[in-house]
Amino acid sequence: MKYKLSCENPLSKRLKVCLSLEKQADALILNLPKWRPGRYEYGNFAGHIYSVKALIQGKVITLTKSSTHQWRLEGDWQGPLEIEYEVYANRLDAGGTYLDEDFWLVNPINCILYPKDAVNETIEVELDIPNAFKVSTCLKKKEEHWIAKSFDQLVDSPILVSRRLNRIAFEVHKKPFVLAIHGEHEQDAKQLVEDFRKYTRAQSDVLPWEDQEVYEYQLLLFPFRIYHGVEHMNGTTIVLGPTSGKDFYENLLGVSSHELFHYWNIKRIRPKELSPYRFQEKNYFETGYVAEGLTTYYGDLFLVRGGVFDERWYLNELNRLLKRHFENYGRYANSLVSSSQDLWVDGYRNEAPHRKVSIYVKGALVALMLDLTIRKETDGQKSLDDLVRMLWESFGPDSGGYTHHDILALTQELTGQDMSDFFGKYLEGTWPIEEDLIQLLSWAGLKTNFHFPNDKLMSYLGIRTQVADDSLKVVSTVPQSIGEQYLTAGDEIVSINRKAPSSLIEKLEPGSHQIEVIRLGVKKHLTVQFDEQKYYSSLKLSIDTEAPMDAHHRRAQWLNLQTDD
Repeated sequence: MKYKLSCENPLSKRLKVCLSLEKQADALILNLPKWRPGRYEYGNFAGHIYSVKALIQGKVITLTKSSTHQWRLEGDWQGPLEIEYEVYANRLDAGGTYLDEDFWLVNPINCILYPKDAVNETIEVELDIPNAFKVSTCLKKKEEHWIAKSFDQLVDSPILVSRRLNRIAFEVHKKPFVLAIHGEHEQDAKQLVEDFRKYTRAQSDVLPWEDQEVYEYQLLLFPFRIYHGVEHMNGTTIVLGPTSGKDFYENLLGVSSHELFHYWNIKRIRPKELSPYRFQEKNYFETGYVAEGLTTYYGDLFLVRGGVFDERWYLNELNRLLKRHFENYGRYANSLVSSSQDLWVDGYRNEAPHRKVSIYVKGALVALMLDLTIRKETDGQKSLDDLVRMLWESFGPDSGGYTHHDILALTQELTGQDMSDFFGKYLEGTWPIEEDLIQLLSWAGLKTNFHFPNDKLMSYLGIRTQVADDSLKVVSTVPQSIGEQYLTAGDEIVSINRKAPSSLIEKLEPGSHQIEVIRLGVKKHLTVQFDEQKYYSSLKLSIDTEAPMDAHHRRAQWLNLQTDD
């Protein structure tokens, strides 16, 4: 089975795909995946496919569309057979397929039709690209073709071709790595490699490599705002920008560390429901808090453990997570387990505000709580690292995967404690995390205080707005808030006390205020009364200089900090 990828004019964004088949068949059924690993939601990939046709001995036959992601060629046919179609390649993110004059990014998962009964066949890929282009992919090259051992390997191996591809190689514990960089950046290459090595060493001190295959970072860097990464078995694709500004380097290392930890967590240690992947149906699973929450937690933690960034940087990252969590009132409505299953309902979008929690954000905070709980219950002898190792040993490659109940059982085995209350509150339920989180952070020498936004419409009314010309557009309201009694999503606030709303957003005080809004094209004058009650409070943590020395030692052990004694 062989695929040829080509494009006559990249500006057309049309990728031509030709599939060559040799064997005979009574009927040919071609499938296109309905979703991709790393994004657990329905993907409308079929909406990018132009007409699919077959060429049999020079005769052109249009295939029948038998379902949204399936095409069928009826009747007997004799090989060789060629299937041709085009893909609209205009999705620029780490999981998309995109064509440009300077580069192509091809994610086979969203553009390769495959014979239903041929998923385990060896696949050849031919790239018809300009001579000046270089290739980055985890596929093995054989003469002029690229080889995949199966369909799963093909769709897990994105292909980046670029006329400006810079490759930087390095090793960590004898495992080879490559940074395949498309785009301009100002980072010193020596420092870049050293920092990648630091967090990689920290990760490989916790878990072993399964093999010594090359791990390849495909880094697409741009001068505009973009941020996305997708994990693969032996690499990752990351799109990031802008490359100027102080946040770029932190974002690059943050997303890179996150994606590397996926080498183990989700690519090899998988939920039972994703073992194996079933691309023609939804794969509901309860353990998004492991797949993404644990990875988000560890992605940042390894940067401070490895010495890439300092403790202050890490505490700032935790404060960002806390702010995002506490500003989402979905924490009262939906659990982590339920929100994981709901990925298939509305994906990663916010179809209804405050309806669910983020498996990344709350998942990371619960991972933090679990780590500190394990350390506390075992007097510092065990940690979340040990739980991750137990997961690797019990549910590593080809194990059939773990369940939510397996995570509970391993945690109880590790701590020697009944952890069902913890899991019931923070994973299966909507119990507020504040009280236990504050106590655990105090145990590690950190203090917390509640912080409110400077935006008084948020803090006093419980509404989120966004700037729209000279007005403010209401985006959402906190359930049962003061603001919900007067305002609704879509309202355009044109004045507050006859002044531009943006000029007063940080100056409003409790009392009575005149707010002028346009709702569905009709101007309304509202008298809004509010008191001292506040919304959108969040926890903010810092080092407790008055904490006992033992607490600071516990934090140093947790973060792998150097201490004076």
